[in-house]
Amino acid sequence: MQPIVNGLKQDYQQQIDFVDLNVEDGGQGQAAFEFYQVRGHPTVMIILADGSIGWMKFGVVAREDIELAIKGALAK
Repeated sequence: MQPIVNGLKQDYQQQIDFVDLNVEDGGQGQAAFEFYQVRGHPTVMIILADGSIGWMKFGVVAREDIELAIKGALAK
C-alpha cells in the first residue's frame, strides 16, 4: 500500500494532509486505531475537517478507488 499512498501524496499533498500511523507504536497510531475503531490492517481513511470519517477501506485498495474518494472529499 505504501507505494500507492506515496504516489497519491505527491499528487495531492498541496490539498490535503497525509498521516501515516502504526498501531504498534503504542502512541498516536494506537490512539487513532482505538478512536476510529479500525478493524483491519492496512486501513486507508479519509478524515474530514470536522473529524468524521469520510471514507474508509480495509485491506489492499486500488489507487483508483482511493483517488476517487479523495476527489469526492475535496468536492465537499
